[in-house]
Amino acid sequence: MVTWAQRLGWVFASVLALGVAAESRSLTDGVFSIVQAERGATLYTRYCAECHLEDLSGQEMSPGLKGVAFRFRWADLTLFDLFDRVARTMPTGAPGTLAKTDYAAVVAYLLEANGYPSGPDALPINEAALRAIEVGPFTP
Repeated sequence: MVTWAQRLGWVFASVLALGVAAESRSLTDGVFSIVQAERGATLYTRYCAECHLEDLSGQEMSPGLKGVAFRFRWADLTLFDLFDRVARTMPTGAPGTLAKTDYAAVVAYLLEANGYPSGPDALPINEAALRAIEVGPFTP
């Protein structure tokens, strides 16, 4: 027999799950601003293009950051995974040396270069907010 406490627990869990689902977003929701992406393009040129090339195609040990392979690589992850990877490993020789806002701008540029839509707000730097943004499959 199910008790009232168990029913209340199920209701609470259901409401909580609905709240989390409502807060999660995808890249197609416009999670970065175009101004942020433009700033990221400047930072990319300064810190990333030497290895990943100006057109983001990559070379030798530096993977391409644009196109199907890039979108496929991150499809089942959250935006935090991408942000964290960039922040922990780049730029080569000095990883983690940029401000979080600079890393967010570079990630915004990568998203813009891959055809994701911009929105009114800048990409957040808060881990919880980034974890709530699913990369998901790309559908232009």
